[in-house]
Amino acid sequence: MINPSLRRLSALSFFLLYFFSSTQSFSKENFADLHQDNFYNSDKTRQFFTIGGGYSSDYNSKEYEIQSGYNYRSKKYIHELDFLHQVENASTTTKAERKVEELYDFEASSRMMIGHSANYMNLYNRMQYDQFSDYYYDVASAAGLGRFFFNGNLESSINLGYDNVKNFDSSPILIGVLASHFKITNNIQFSTRGLLQKAELTYDEEIKNVLSFKLQENLFFELTHTYAKDRYVDSSKTRGDYRVNRVSRDAYARFKYNF
Repeated sequence: MINPSLRRLSALSFFLLYFFSSTQSFSKENFADLHQDNFYNSDKTRQFFTIGGGYSSDYNSKEYEIQSGYNYRSKKYIHELDFLHQVENASTTTKAERKVEELYDFEASSRMMIGHSANYMNLYNRMQYDQFSDYYYDVASAAGLGRFFFNGNLESSINLGYDNVKNFDSSPILIGVLASHFKITNNIQFSTRGLLQKAELTYDEEIKNVLSFKLQENLFFELTHTYAKDRYVDSSKTRGDYRVNRVSRDAYARFKYNF
């Protein structure tokens, strides 16, 4: 069962989310579709594909990551798929270089407009798998409601679901998302998204920033930075109150194509 504090937080979040009940209009500028997650204000549909990656190394380690994604957007629906593969090799004074991390991170979401309002229904799924980690795998599924504000430049959603983290916790979760979009020039846009996931024994937060440059009519170049902080608590009798805190920062470049 969801604890009382989590239930109160959920109720307060829904109240704040729908405090402004007037219908919002969405941005009509074409460039707003660059990375803005608002619905496409047209009877046509838009599809985007992104691919990119990054590499870093020092005297005793090296790391690379590959990221790809797909986005479908229409007047009523937004479907998004994001995939990240990250590998790290490291050595110590006593051990030769070996693989210490191999993360597979898959995220899928679908948003559906509710009538002619600025509100939408949201379905969210995310799976993280790393055989070298303490948690091994983390699978979260949730559904909720969201709303756009200020002509689609600000977005907020609240989602309730279930999270299963191997070796640590399986329980109901509350996921809050807040995203905003800023048009700097006609060809440059900055987007940021904050995600908070809370369960009884787990706590995850993630901040993703994207700086987008329009190169051609259908081609964009993006610089992405992600900060993630995860906490897992195992309260089993055999291990006691065992805590795992993981903080990661990732930066990579990618190209985005509109077709």
